[in-house]
Amino acid sequence: MSAAMEVTNGNYSIINIKQLIDDIVSSVPDASLIRSNNSLYGQAGIKAAYGINKFIGLNGIFDLGYGETIQRDTENEVFRITGINADMNFYSLIKTPVSVSLGYLHSSYPRGENEAVFKSNIFMAQINYIGRTDFIMSFDFVVSRELTQSVNDIIWLKSIMFSMRYLF
Repeated sequence: MSAAMEVTNGNYSIINIKQLIDDIVSSVPDASLIRSNNSLYGQAGIKAAYGINKFIGLNGIFDLGYGETIQRDTENEVFRITGINADMNFYSLIKTPVSVSLGYLHSSYPRGENEAVFKSNIFMAQINYIGRTDFIMSFDFVVSRELTQSVNDIIWLKSIMFSMRYLF
């Protein structure tokens, strides 16, 4: 079990063609294709891990956060992030330093009135190279179930990511 605290300060740019057209039709003086905003928030939480055996382990997280959202002109809000992950280490079975992770993450990070889509229900699968203690290489597949405000319909966002992490 461990605890974590973090502060995030990021700049975000949202490109919205529909909003630009609506602003031009409504004669908004500062009509713009790109809207930028700075967001500052903090999070604190606990992480827990349990190894059932050499093959499978479980990870869980629970974070609480407070701060600004990506949308402009909104108040600071409290949000939470919870998740669970199962990690399967195949080294003892096939003598290859590979692990597979499957998990789910839920975020209540606030949404705004604009058309931007933010991930709230995330399903993930990850294949990792774990042959060294200081280096991890992974291939991630992430699927997120979202409700869009423009068409008021559920969409499934998919992303693939390749990452390398050096631990020191």
